[in-house]
Amino acid sequence: MARKHLPSPPTATANGSPPPVAIATTPKLPRQRRAGMIALALLIVVVGGIAGAQAVIQLSDRRPVVVMGRTVPAGQQVARADLTTTMVAADSTVLTVPAGELGRVVGRRATTDLPVGTLLSPAVVTEVISPLPGTQLVPVAVKPSRVPGRGLRPGDVVVVTFDATDGAKDARPPLPAVVDKVVPQSADGLVVVDLLVDEKHATALGEQAGSGEMVLLLAPRRP
Repeated sequence: MARKHLPSPPTATANGSPPPVAIATTPKLPRQRRAGMIALALLIVVVGGIAGAQAVIQLSDRRPVVVMGRTVPAGQQVARADLTTTMVAADSTVLTVPAGELGRVVGRRATTDLPVGTLLSPAVVTEVISPLPGTQLVPVAVKPSRVPGRGLRPGDVVVVTFDATDGAKDARPPLPAVVDKVVPQSADGLVVVDLLVDEKHATALGEQAGSGEMVLLLAPRRP
């Protein structure tokens, strides 16, 4: 049985040009799917733009302010070495000291303990120089064994008690006072403490100032 030969594909058209070649095509996405992808891309662009704008606003709102570089106890003068600056984006209701006003803080007294890292507020330092009206500053010499072992700091509230005389109970009541300054143990073995007391008690306290025969009891710190 004779095999039939299939005709070969034409190598050229009648006019001599090559025959057309079939090209595979990618099926088009449905119109609804393409619209969803475009919307998603637009959403990503919008969200990214909002996030970038917020970051720029936050960075532009940061400002330099004064911060405590070292801890300063209540009542102590603030030195330049105690201060540093930092950049913050604090709310306008938060009171701070601008970095440009740092020099105005130096020499003022802390109205409360100022731990390192604390943002400085105008309310926590004062230019008021003790003694205040109605008070007097009385230096007293006290034996080291008659002050708290942890020591005294400016701003500490103390109660001054007196030893009895001639073996009898001393009629003088304890006196409240505030520590203004403490001088380390002197050559005579006494600790000198500057106390702020009500002016009506200053004379009585002054009479015993150099005796060393009194005790300073540490009271709770004032709020």
